[in-house]
Amino acid sequence: MLPKHFLIRKTFTLTCFVIAFVAALGDLLFGFVLLNPLAILTMLLFVLLGFNTVSPTPRAIATGLLVGGWVLGAVFGHVVDVFIRSSQMVLNLILLFGGMAFIQFPALKSPAMTDIRQIVFQQPPGRRYMALTLVSHYVGALISLSVLGLLSSFIEKQKNPQAKRRIGIAMSRGFSAATVWSPFFISMAVVASLLPTVPWSEFALAAFFLGFCLLLLGWLVDRLEGVQQTINVNDSKETYQTSASAWSSISKIMLIMVMIVVCIMSLSEFTALNTPGAVAIALPVVSIIWVMTIASFRTELKTPSSLQELSGDVTRRCLSLVSPMLMFYGAITFGQGISEALNSELLDISLSDLGINYGNALIILTAVVVIAGSVMHPIIPVVVIGSLIDPTELGFSPTVIAVFLLAARSLASLMSPFSGLTIIMSQIFQTSPWKTSWRYQARFTLLASIFCVVYLYLYDQLIQTP
Repeated sequence: MLPKHFLIRKTFTLTCFVIAFVAALGDLLFGFVLLNPLAILTMLLFVLLGFNTVSPTPRAIATGLLVGGWVLGAVFGHVVDVFIRSSQMVLNLILLFGGMAFIQFPALKSPAMTDIRQIVFQQPPGRRYMALTLVSHYVGALISLSVLGLLSSFIEKQKNPQAKRRIGIAMSRGFSAATVWSPFFISMAVVASLLPTVPWSEFALAAFFLGFCLLLLGWLVDRLEGVQQTINVNDSKETYQTSASAWSSISKIMLIMVMIVVCIMSLSEFTALNTPGAVAIALPVVSIIWVMTIASFRTELKTPSSLQELSGDVTRRCLSLVSPMLMFYGAITFGQGISEALNSELLDISLSDLGINYGNALIILTAVVVIAGSVMHPIIPVVVIGSLIDPTELGFSPTVIAVFLLAARSLASLMSPFSGLTIIMSQIFQTSPWKTSWRYQARFTLLASIFCVVYLYLYDQLIQTP
């Protein structure tokens, strides 16, 4: 049995998370004066209580980033502003993480997910890359990094190292492209904080289409550089019988995603909620309905026990959020500290002196984010640029800047050796994160950066057309 003091500490830690979640949500809905300080206080207690449970290396990195951000803020006389702004952004993460904790259980328990996995296994070699990247993209948009676990047996049992690398690249590029448009990722919560007047519904369609274009670009690059390495499904030692219901499972999952998107857009449109707040309400409701639906079709499951399993799974996932919360808190604080050092007025003057037009400015900003993302946490450059740039002063549409920041975060996560995606893929490849990011993704990231610049320029011209 676990020690009593450990259980008490664990309960108190979970209570702090719940209070922070409810207070942050209530502050968005009702705007009571005391709710925001209460949310920040309990969020800090949640991180502090779980501080010792974080592994030494990420704990040291996050602590260094926090201290560095506060020092930069103190040097420039705005340490309180740095603390408040970074804490406000982390509250959006609390809402996002809390909502996402619900959807994982029904998604991974759903028979439809098994059927989708079956479809990937049944594809002929010429279409297997596209099948992998599509599943990683659209299913990953719903269940985040858990999609890698869904397909893990396929990649881990490949005998050919080159084929194994192709599978991993297909999964990572498909997944990273989902961060451009999916409201369930960290980047969306950060953009919601940086551009609070730009709702997700205004740029969701443009971001969704950009994500799909990045999938096609990834497939094209694969055809040019790696098609000769066949992904052999027989190496996995798993076989399936063709099932007509497998294809209907795709429509079921897509229907659920459409329902969630409609709920999020409706909540954002008709209430005071931002995107993370809408996710925090929509996902728990949809998850409970989904669990009850699964239980009604499976005789071995009962609704009360299924809901209890959901509750236990959500509790476990919330308690495991201390490490990512601490890391993102450190990265966001450091980014805010840098934005104080590089004040927006100085940056505007330098841009004007260079005579940068719209297209060149986007190219330079993309290069800065990708290069910075390759040597630091990918969220830091997004926070810095988003804090410094005023879209109206530079002649950019705010929706274009929103999509740009999301695209930059997506590409930086592929290039950064410190991103969660790169670390997971490096473990699968059994290589260093630096080799995984720089050697396997550099060429694609460069091409994707150029493509995103062209896409955003055309998108801006389209929305400016009367």
